This record gives sequence, C-alpha cells and structure tokens, in this order.
Amino acid sequence: MTPKSLIPILFIISVLNTSVCAQKVVTAERTGLFSDGLAAIMLDNKWSFIDTDGNSVLKTNHILFIEEYGGFPLFMNGRLAVYDENVNGCGYINKKGELVIPFRYQAAYGFYDTLAVIRDGFDFYLVDTMGNYTAMIKAAFPSEGTVYKNGFAIYKKDFLFGYVDGYGNEVIPAKYSEARDFSEGLAAIKFDYKWGFINGKGETIIEHKFQNEPGKFSCGRSFVQSRDGKWGFMDTTGKMIAEPKYNQVFPFTNNVAVVSMTDKNYSENFYIIDINDKVVKEFKRSTKSSENIVLQSGFSEGLAIAYKGGKKGFIDEKGNVAIDFRFRDVRPFSDGRAYAEITDTKSNKTKVCFIDKKGNIVFYVEPPQF
Repeated sequence: MTPKSLIPILFIISVLNTSVCAQKVVTAERTGLFSDGLAAIMLDNKWSFIDTDGNSVLKTNHILFIEEYGGFPLFMNGRLAVYDENVNGCGYINKKGELVIPFRYQAAYGFYDTLAVIRDGFDFYLVDTMGNYTAMIKAAFPSEGTVYKNGFAIYKKDFLFGYVDGYGNEVIPAKYSEARDFSEGLAAIKFDYKWGFINGKGETIIEHKFQNEPGKFSCGRSFVQSRDGKWGFMDTTGKMIAEPKYNQVFPFTNNVAVVSMTDKNYSENFYIIDINDKVVKEFKRSTKSSENIVLQSGFSEGLAIAYKGGKKGFIDEKGNVAIDFRFRDVRPFSDGRAYAEITDTKSNKTKVCFIDKKGNIVFYVEPPQF
C-alpha cells in the first residue's frame, strides 16, 4: 500500500514524466491526407502508409497507381490500385498489403462506390472489390480517369458525353458537350451551350439556362453563378432560394454553408448560412484588421478553416472558434485529422504536424536529416 504522504509526490513525478515524453515524429518527404483511415507518406522515393495516430501500418514495394498528376495514393473501400512493371499490369492490394486482385489490367481506378473502372486491353469494365467482372462498358471513355460514382460512369462517343449504369448499359445517350458526376440523383450537363441538370433517366429536371457551370447538389442545394460573377443557390426543382449576391461560396454540408458578400462600404464579410438563406453567424469587419475573421473553406467533418491575425484555426458550424488561431497553415479535416503547420516560438522554425478536432498535435512530420 502506498503511504498517503507519497501520493502527491508520485503524482508530480508522473506529470513531469508525461511532459518530457517526446512527441511522436513521422519521418517523411511527402505526406498525403487521410482516406479510409490511412495516409500515404513518401520516404526515399518509396510509399508507405500510417494510421491516424502516426503509426506505420503498411510498407509496400509496389508502384502505386495515382489517378491525378501530383496527387497522392488513396485507399478507397479497403482497396488501393498498384502497378507491376514486370507484367505491365495493375491490380489492387488491401490494407494488409495483400494482393487481392492480380496484376491484369492496363489501368485501374479507385473504388469510389462498390465498383471500380478498369481497362483490360482496349476495353473498359466494371469490377467489384474482389476483382470479379460485373460488366463490360461498351463505349469509349473521355479519359483514363473516368470513375464510377453514385451509380453511373461517364462515357464519350463522337465527342459527346453520356452515362452508363453499374451493368455497363448505356442509360443516358451521349448527347451533351460536357457532363459531371451525379450527386443527390442529379447531374450537371451542358447542352446547346447552356448548363442544366438531368436525373438518372436522362430527363431534364432543371432546364439548360445557366451560362456558367453550377455546383453539384449537396443538402438539396446547388450554387449557381450569374453572368456578373455573383453566386446564388437553388433547390432540386430549380427554384431559386437565394438570388445571386455572394462573392465566394462553399458547398453545403449538414445544411450550412460558408459564403461571403460585399457590404455597402465595399468590405467583404463572411457568413455561415443555412439552406433557406438564413444567417447562422455573421463575421463583421472590425476596424482592427487583426480582429477580422476570414473563412477560407467550407465545412469538412463539421469544421471550416478560418484566418485571423496572421494565423489559421477552425470554426464549427455555429460559428464558434473550435481550434484557436495559432497555425501558419492548415488543411481540411479527413478521418478526424488535419494537416497543420505551426511555428516554434523558441526556434522560430515551422513544423509540420497533424492535429485532432480539439487542436491537439497528434504527431509531427519531419524530413530525414540526411
């Protein structure tokens, strides 16, 4: 039994030990964002993966198939496309690094849904997460990066765009000069030089009347831009809920959005609004520039990037400061973690780290010393 007189001393020692414990450090030259609970890091020109606590969980010698130039490899639905130069083919690994779909494709893309688009020879197919062919897509794709999302994939024929379903069937003929992925059952398409929206049957739901490309639907709202550059938003029937008046807009999430608008003094003010265009929070301009709050992103996992007094932090959906303004730079949250850069007050050096939703530093990222 520990004497009561020793308890305070032991407590102090425990606190001191905790305070001097070194913060976890991940050594990497490049670091991606989290997806499916993992983030890619590059070291010595090799990719590996860490979990949300910064622990190394997967090392691979495979060449990772990256969809966009300058992007990062991302796990989606437990699968990651990899490439083998010996057989000149692509396959997929799982989170354990096991090859679950052999190297037999010329191109392979992410499992945004339960299916992924692959190219086998000169033909395109849809496959499930075990590599079973579910359908052949009997149409040419507009680019190597076409993916299957929300029940449809875009295809190209005679320089026009249409859609196929999860069975590879052409369900919407190629007749649009431009086409976007479906969101909330509607897709933005360009026809006769104007933008509008169609449903999954190819029926025009919102007439083609927009000169500028509208935003995808989220929370039943799409932002649309007038000829003078101002933004408003409409519902899924095309009814305007807010006439064009905003300078900057970010998509709705959880029924709120970040927007900005110029006041009578020609100052740009930021707002959080709801789907009925009601103001949830106004960030009024202050006479002291150091007190002004500028919102720099929409909401991701309930938090939006904000800037004040030369530093960045996060606000919540009610407009409250959720993470103080103390970072040189931050990126949106994904899987409960956000990339951040913070300046050390003693050395004046900037350190890269990942933070949780309370602003706590979970781990640092440092380049190799040699």
